[in-house]
Amino acid sequence: CDNAGTVARFLTAVLSATEGRYIVTGSDRMKQRPIAPLVNALNSMGASITYISQHGHFPISIVGKPLQGGRVDIDASQSSQFVSALMLIAPFLPKGLTINIIGTMVSEPYISMTAHVLRQAGIAVHYTTNIIHVPNATPMCGGVRVESDWSSVAYLYNWVLLGGRPVYVAGLSLGSSQG
Repeated sequence: CDNAGTVARFLTAVLSATEGRYIVTGSDRMKQRPIAPLVNALNSMGASITYISQHGHFPISIVGKPLQGGRVDIDASQSSQFVSALMLIAPFLPKGLTINIIGTMVSEPYISMTAHVLRQAGIAVHYTTNIIHVPNATPMCGGVRVESDWSSVAYLYNWVLLGGRPVYVAGLSLGSSQG
């Protein structure tokens, strides 16, 4: 996954529920980023994920198999991506998923964005402060718009502020819910 933390974390959840044997790894920097809260949550649901070298970090080995869903606790104090990863696989789990968020949640706007995308796909997400319920459902594909990532263009805007030429970036919304 090179340096793509979002990809690595979302892929970890998807592969844990997809039959097969997988190794998820990335760049040296990626191997320093935490994954333990997501691995702990998935393993508590019956997944089979082990660390290849350093506990709590990539690379990881996954033996994917059908997961049932139900209820899971997850520490969201390091990354909202752990919660979003669980939310994205929840509709495909026979029991759906009720996610109990423990710890101080970081980057909550990204969890709200994930709920919004799922709702656009026809999934009835119920979201309160620390509990998220995503039922088993068949997503309706088409017409789902994922908001563009403001943080990915921050460097361009800083360049303009430092005296660079004006830059136009399409697809960003001033009404964004992003932090």
